[in-house]
Amino acid sequence: MAGKRMATAAVVLLSLADVAINTILYMNGADLYKFTHDISSFSIFTSLLDIWILALLRGCVLFGAVLSVLYNTRDAVPRIKLSASWVGVLPAAMCAYTFVKLLLFSEKEVKFPHKPWFWGTFVGSIVGCAVFYLNWTILSRISTQPYRSINSEEGTDEERERLLESEVKSKSNLSSVKKLFSYSKPVIPYFLAATSFLIGEAVCDIFVPYYTGQVIDGIAKIQTSHEKFRHAITVMSLLTALTAVCYGMRSGLFEITKIKFNIRVRNLLFRSITRQEISFFDSVKTGEITSRLISDTTTTTNTLIDRLKVFCASLIRVVGTVIFMFKLSWRLSILIAILLPIIVVIVKVYGDYLKRVAVEIQTSFARANEVADETCANMRTVRSFANEERECERYSELLEKTYKLHIRKALLLGSFTLVEHAFDLALFVLTLYYGGHLVMTHKMTAGNLVAFYLYLNRLRASLKKLTIQVYARLMEAVGASTKVIEFIDRVPKVRNGGQLAPSKLRGSIEFKNVWMCYPSRRRAHVLKDVSFKVSPGEVVALVGPSGSGKSTCVNLLEHFYETMSGQVLLDGNPIKAYDHKFLHRRVALVGQEPVLFARSIKDNISYALDNCSLEEVQLVARQANAHQFITELPEGYETEAGEKGMQLSGGQKQRVAIARALIRRPAVLLLDEATSALDSESEQMVEQATQNLHGHTVIVVAHRLSTVEKADRIIVIDKGRVVEQGRHNELMQRDGTYAKMVRRQLLGLDTSDDTEAGDSLTDDDYCCKESGSSTADSSSSDDDDTDPHHLRRSKLELTEKNSDVQKK
Repeated sequence: MAGKRMATAAVVLLSLADVAINTILYMNGADLYKFTHDISSFSIFTSLLDIWILALLRGCVLFGAVLSVLYNTRDAVPRIKLSASWVGVLPAAMCAYTFVKLLLFSEKEVKFPHKPWFWGTFVGSIVGCAVFYLNWTILSRISTQPYRSINSEEGTDEERERLLESEVKSKSNLSSVKKLFSYSKPVIPYFLAATSFLIGEAVCDIFVPYYTGQVIDGIAKIQTSHEKFRHAITVMSLLTALTAVCYGMRSGLFEITKIKFNIRVRNLLFRSITRQEISFFDSVKTGEITSRLISDTTTTTNTLIDRLKVFCASLIRVVGTVIFMFKLSWRLSILIAILLPIIVVIVKVYGDYLKRVAVEIQTSFARANEVADETCANMRTVRSFANEERECERYSELLEKTYKLHIRKALLLGSFTLVEHAFDLALFVLTLYYGGHLVMTHKMTAGNLVAFYLYLNRLRASLKKLTIQVYARLMEAVGASTKVIEFIDRVPKVRNGGQLAPSKLRGSIEFKNVWMCYPSRRRAHVLKDVSFKVSPGEVVALVGPSGSGKSTCVNLLEHFYETMSGQVLLDGNPIKAYDHKFLHRRVALVGQEPVLFARSIKDNISYALDNCSLEEVQLVARQANAHQFITELPEGYETEAGEKGMQLSGGQKQRVAIARALIRRPAVLLLDEATSALDSESEQMVEQATQNLHGHTVIVVAHRLSTVEKADRIIVIDKGRVVEQGRHNELMQRDGTYAKMVRRQLLGLDTSDDTEAGDSLTDDDYCCKESGSSTADSSSSDDDDTDPHHLRRSKLELTEKNSDVQKK
């Protein structure tokens, strides 16, 4: 409340001061005769009464705004804020009228009266217009408490939403520009060097029209101004040559600046992306990331440097041109200045629209790139389903949306160009008309008029660059940089800031009351109060239906995700306490589909390690049962694996992945479905490789009985909870979840032995399956039911019975 009173009091005082000062200036202090004379015999060419009326108009508008704030603050302040973007038209129009009045006055007076009151009236009117806008801004800054308007018909809630959106957008634009400048610090020396040559070129270029006018005046008076003519020609030639030198130097330096800035932003973006948590890559598609890394960074950096270059050159030319234009004819210059606010308003309106469309275009391109990237990366799958045409249709649909957005952009640019050319034409006609009038009344020379017109053309070109090529395109760069800056500044939700790196790691693992859910599915708990221990050197198998949480345990040991509650301990210390590089060197993972990179097999095995000799690589390759097939390849260990290892079979990739894990000498080895997607021969080769792993703590996630039954201990996880633990024979005797899973697998009730589909059964599925096989189960004794060999015999007997029934 106190802030509102102070703000309104300040506005009232400033408004009264504006009216009072302009009244005193108009009446020449206290000359009441001047006031009565102007009323009785008003002339727009000689009277200043209309300038004083403008001051009264400003005061009335502000007094009305103050009254609305005092009596209806909650509705008035948001509307004042919304109108702040266009209310500047009123003081701008008043300023324009003041300048027109000055030109009209000059038509009757060859020499202006040198009275302080006269000039004070014009200055006071211009200052009053600035004070008016300041007062309006003060009123718009008055804070109001959140409320719901009583006058629902007035739509004040919608107005506040629009106001909030405009404030957020303006802050976002400013923040984006600041961020881009902060990234450009290393290239500032190159930019300053290029800018110095740019300034030299612009300054030299500014003098050319002036000396062109001098040449024309010299020609018009050739008998008496021959020396003036030769001097102007010589100076013009020197200036043109110096301009060319500066232009060449600044062009080369700006190109170097652009490429260095582009490389820096790409490095910053890629470093930030690689630091993000795994859940980030679960929610953001690869196509979007590559689009930001390739397309958006190039658009942002190149556009920013190019627009800054154009902005500096245009700004210098505008300032120099305006100075020379006022020197040549202040009357014509005032006429040009009156029309400038029009182009400013046009630029602002079109710039906002262009930025919005630019953001939509970048997003549309990113989505199209996602489809293209996904299709190309999985072309074997697409080809196997003969779905090429549908993928092409998806890509074409997205490109069609992008095309429509480009049509909108083209229409905006086209309409903007139309308005801009109309403005140029009006400027040209008015300049020639009024300039010709001044020449005929001997208020300027013909040479000065030609020079002024040349300066006007340069001013138009510079303003065009400042509007279309600077502001509008800069808004396009800001729109493209939004996601780039968002990715660069994104703070990973899983921080790898641990410092613990002991000289020896035993490999003891403990899960203590772990609750876990993935960031993309906050309400679905994957692990529920999971607790178990793994001793150093122990081989433990994690089994259970699909989606039970087995792979989640592996992800937590790799610190890909954070637990919601509970702890994952390694040698008694939390996983997140370990140094990032140390942890992933001593805890190695071999997944179901290991990824190999497009480099040699030797480089794939020694990935992320420095100075690995060929002997070390061959040693771990022998342990992983991979040395033989590698040596049989045409180039041995230097054979290229191809993109994602496509040059190797599934079993070969798995063995290379095991070798890549072993070369780190890990204390803990994680095998997540390492053989589930392999054929029998490849599975046997990989299992032989895993049997060579001595001295490591091994956690195996598997479904196949041949992999699980050899483990030192089996932990059964179902629906996110540990339901059983023990050795194979112990769990079979308990006839629990594990025994039922083994029974289904051996009886062939799991229809997809090579996938996880059979293990994704719920308890209801268990009941249905068991009821269907009740005959086989009831005919078996309790002792025989736990014997795998007996289960295999039962399976053969069931097959024979089924065949006999079919024959009958």
